[in-house]
Amino acid sequence: MRTALSRLTGYDVYSLRIAMRELGIEMNDLSVLQLSDTKKAQLTSYMKSFTAPLIRQIFGQPDTDVENFENLVGMFKNPNREDAIHNLRPIAELLNIGLHLNNLCPGMSSL
Repeated sequence: MRTALSRLTGYDVYSLRIAMRELGIEMNDLSVLQLSDTKKAQLTSYMKSFTAPLIRQIFGQPDTDVENFENLVGMFKNPNREDAIHNLRPIAELLNIGLHLNNLCPGMSSL
């Protein structure tokens, strides 16, 4: 099991939970995957500098306040898909990559 876990490329709680499920590892007590308050506070400072501006650009409005991880996650709960796609297009063009919207917006083809 350690070997399989060591090959994972992401270690945030959400991708770890998905990856563990894909490896057939069932987690009955998900509290073991929760970050401590100290770690959340430490990561919030990084999130404010790096992740929040990108997420705000795509899913929020310029004046959207992201003070903590819960605010950031809240932006994902009920996103306006059309606004998100509209905001993603210039970023994808700048990076010269295509948008593959099948998972984001079922029924829409890649752009």
